[in-house]
This record gives sequence, C-alpha cells and structure tokens, in this order.
Amino acid sequence: LTPDSRFALVSSQNKGDVYKIDTETFKVVATAKAKTNAQPHGLRISPDGKYAYVALMGDKSIGKLSLSTLAFEYIPLNGTPVQTGITTDGKYALASVFTDKSMAIVDTATSNVRYAKLPSDAKGPLQLYPLSDARYAYVADQGNDFGQPAGNSLHKVDVQQAKTVQTIPVGTAPHGVVVSPDDRYTYVTNMESNDVSVVDNNAGKEVARIKVGKKPNGISYWTKQ
Repeated sequence: LTPDSRFALVSSQNKGDVYKIDTETFKVVATAKAKTNAQPHGLRISPDGKYAYVALMGDKSIGKLSLSTLAFEYIPLNGTPVQTGITTDGKYALASVFTDKSMAIVDTATSNVRYAKLPSDAKGPLQLYPLSDARYAYVADQGNDFGQPAGNSLHKVDVQQAKTVQTIPVGTAPHGVVVSPDDRYTYVTNMESNDVSVVDNNAGKEVARIKVGKKPNGISYWTKQ
C-alpha cells in the first residue's frame, strides 16, 4: 500500500508487470512494465510514497519505480534479489540477495550499493523487515530453494555498519518477516515446520511458536486505527 492507502501495488513475476490498483474501486488504474525477463517479485514503497523498490529476480537488480511516471530505474546487484525493504527514514532501500547470501543496502540518494554478508553457514535469505529505528533489519534465512537446504535462522543486520550482529534460531525454512510497530516482537513464518515464530527482540530469542496451516508464506501486522 502507498502511505495514504489510496493505491496498492502488485507484481506479476511471469508477465514482468507491476500493477497499480485503486483501493476504493479495486480496479487496475495503471501498469508499469519492467525490462524483458526482469521477473519482478517482492516490493516495498518509500515512506514519502514517491517510489517503489522492486526485487527483479531475472535481472539481478532492484527496480526503482517512480509512482508518478511508472518508469523504472535499474540498480544492478551481485545476485538474485527476492524481497526489498525501506528504512523508516527513507535513506536506504534493502534487498535480500539469495544467491549471494547477503542483504544489499542501497543509498536512495546516490544508488550506491553495499552488502551485509550473512554468516558463512547461511542458506539463502528471503523476506526482510527493518525496525522503526532505521538502524537494524531482520532477515529470514530460508534456503529451501535454488538447490539450497532449508535454513532455520533469523539474522539481525546493522544497516549502517553493513554487518550481521545476531543470529536467532527459529523454525524450518523461515520465509516471511514482520516487526511489531513498537519494535518489541518479530514474527516469522516457517514454511517447512508450518508455524510462526515469535521473537522477543529485546531478549534476542524465540519465545513462542504458533502452529498454522501448511507452508505459511508472507505475514503482516495489522493495527486498528
């Protein structure tokens, strides 16, 4: 969703499109076309609502999509990105780079890219989520794809220093990640153990595991206004 909740963006990996949907009429009002075989996947929208940062799996890049012109700029990466994130201050766009087992950190003002390497035994990151302090992000180390075995770790990455500062054991093949608005808890969907890990961020450990349906994927935190 855009910050004002007027529009939703949805990526079509096979068609190479990103659709802009009016949240009141539920109609597609515009379509952004990525380059051929770009394979747009995960995306996040900047806090000011001006850009979306899209993981382009086929192009091994981040697509910086202007929401006013629906034109892409392309930021090359050193591997296959799956999901993106934006720090709350809008200064950095993040991407999980599965094949490089790292998190890309893009300066949104200059498009310069740094990489925070995950531990040597990492299996391959999927979704990620920054904390509201814009300093740290949690990355789910799923593996279980591209020929990699399943992982069972959630990594805490220091965005400013571009390094992993903590690894927390969770369920099998962790995929989706969301942090509560108060930064107290992180929730992780585990695709192979069919549950959701609840991580206490202050304690730095899993404190509960909730059984859900088969192969839980994305996860969101909803707050009633």
